Amino acid sequence: HVNVIGDRAFAGCSALKSVTFNNSLLTIGWRAFVDCTGLETVRIGNNLTGISNYAFLGCSALNKVVINANVTQFGEEVFADNENLIIYANNASSAKEYAANNGFTYKSIVKKEMSEKWFKLEKTAYTWTGQEIVPKVLCTKSGIVDYYDYEVLYDYDAGAGTHYVEVFGINEYDGYACLAYKIATATQKISASCATKSTASSKFNLGAK
Repeated sequence: HVNVIGDRAFAGCSALKSVTFNNSLLTIGWRAFVDCTGLETVRIGNNLTGISNYAFLGCSALNKVVINANVTQFGEEVFADNENLIIYANNASSAKEYAANNGFTYKSIVKKEMSEKWFKLEKTAYTWTGQEIVPKVLCTKSGIVDYYDYEVLYDYDAGAGTHYVEVFGINEYDGYACLAYKIATATQKISASCATKSTASSKFNLGAK
């Protein structure tokens, strides 16, 4: 997971249309997205601590930034030249105050409900191996991003039986899903050569001494 977007990391990448950073992102560097003229939407998780000077300067198409973190330090002219920008955040966040002080439109994040029907496991039957089994979770809902819109919790139990993967909505989503899978006991195979005792090599001398 990415913790830091470095200085000028995506400068001038006009092909970028949208970016989503999960909860591992902590800081966005100086001029990180400067002159990304095609960038329209930015979504950032709940652990962001700072956006450096001029990070989104010249992103003229940028119209939506979602910041889920409550405490964020904003540098100078972070969103300069973004006249149509709307900042979405929580009412208790520093982003709300930043929007008001810099003339940007602010809207509160409205939580959406996540559906259990959006998720399934790639595989639901396993054989016990003695090691951790971590089934892959698939999301069928378009636009939903793992570790930004939802996070997954495993029980990490390798024992035989029925187990569950839990999916929790985070940031812009509320909701819960519980997905079941089964681990069967491994069957030991015994080959015929091992199961049958051979007497071919045994010799008996019945003659007189």
